[in-house]
Amino acid sequence: MIACSAVVLALLGASLLLSWAGSGRPKRLWWWALPFLFAVASAALLVGDGFLLNEWQERIAVAGVLLAHGFAWQAARAFDRRSNVVGTALAIALGWISVDVAAQALGLPAAGGVTRTLCVAALNGLIAWEFWRGRDEALPSRRLIVSLMALFAGLSAVRAPFVPFLPAPLGLGSPEVWAVVIYNAAVVAQASATVALVVAMSRERVALANYEMALRDHLTGALNRRAFDQELLLLENERSSEAVGVAALVFDIDNFKAINDRYGHDVGDVVIVQAAAAAQRSIRARDALFRIGGEEFVCLLPGATLAQAETVAERLRRSFAETRIRAGEHVVRATLSVGVSSTELDCVHVAEIVSFADEAMYAAKSAGRNRTIVSDRPKIRRSDLRQAARSNAIRVSPYVRISSGSNPASAMAATSAASSQTTSAPGASQPPSRAEDKARSPNPRP
Repeated sequence: MIACSAVVLALLGASLLLSWAGSGRPKRLWWWALPFLFAVASAALLVGDGFLLNEWQERIAVAGVLLAHGFAWQAARAFDRRSNVVGTALAIALGWISVDVAAQALGLPAAGGVTRTLCVAALNGLIAWEFWRGRDEALPSRRLIVSLMALFAGLSAVRAPFVPFLPAPLGLGSPEVWAVVIYNAAVVAQASATVALVVAMSRERVALANYEMALRDHLTGALNRRAFDQELLLLENERSSEAVGVAALVFDIDNFKAINDRYGHDVGDVVIVQAAAAAQRSIRARDALFRIGGEEFVCLLPGATLAQAETVAERLRRSFAETRIRAGEHVVRATLSVGVSSTELDCVHVAEIVSFADEAMYAAKSAGRNRTIVSDRPKIRRSDLRQAARSNAIRVSPYVRISSGSNPASAMAATSAASSQTTSAPGASQPPSRAEDKARSPNPRP
């Protein structure tokens, strides 16, 4: 029976090696072949003719079983790119040998058997823990292998107190056929399920990576328009089930066409990458950055208030404006115009706040660029917003916010007398046309 199990384990180990060779030889699969090597070697010691004293032959075979579990723990860590624990696995096997020798010398043979079973339980539990730690990676088979290893850890822990009374190989008593059958069936079942789930997780990881690549912009690493559409649907569903607020930033690189025309598209690409990097530095880990046009980006901030979004927008704008962008022989300075909106403005749909933030961004360009405008009137028309940006309804400065009047027309009328005394921000005296606002790179990017 043990010989048959050894053959099965050898075949399972060979299948893992074939999978390793056929998938680019990743280390995470190579490590999984080693537990099967130790398991087969242990089985060979148990069924072969004794070439050592029987006591030591069995002891070394048991140490091989512990090494098989120890290297499975190492393989689980390698799968999620964690540090090496081979030394610890070897120490556990050697430590058990020392305990067993001491127990035999003291006339306590049961102590070695109980310790061995508890070591197996602990190692299975560590394997389950390693896979559980990586649960944030959306691999469907991960939870299954966690459950599998936790189950066998529990079974070994429950069996440990009864080892002195159970027949071999479940315990230290005389061998019984039913015990041999149960033990070997459990070993083969655990090994077979482990191989199937490890191979499945490897394939799921590749599929997940390919899926995520399809949602990423290849130039900046930001999420792309397809991911943006999916995120809108997800946020809409969350808002329908819970009172979840969402804020949006829409920002665009100022005078990007002029940068492209003067320095070339390669330099323009570097400027776009730096804008995305500044945004990633400015937002939280839970927020999402999307590149939705040539040089236009959207940030969605779940759970953020309008005031918090405003702070993020200013941090982003200032960070990018202070960045010296080096591209080959050129050093480029560029700025951003940012629009901000939030569901606090009684917007029904998340797409609405993106639209209002987009309008506010164009108002920032009309007001002189390199500034932030917070849209605090969701029903305002784009033409009114731009007209308000040219009047004293907006504080014209490197940081601008729309005034809180309920009617943009009356706000403009109330401040028209003072408009001639307003100090304009740099560049505000020559607001760009709509065609200039909409200008994009001659070679649109995804």
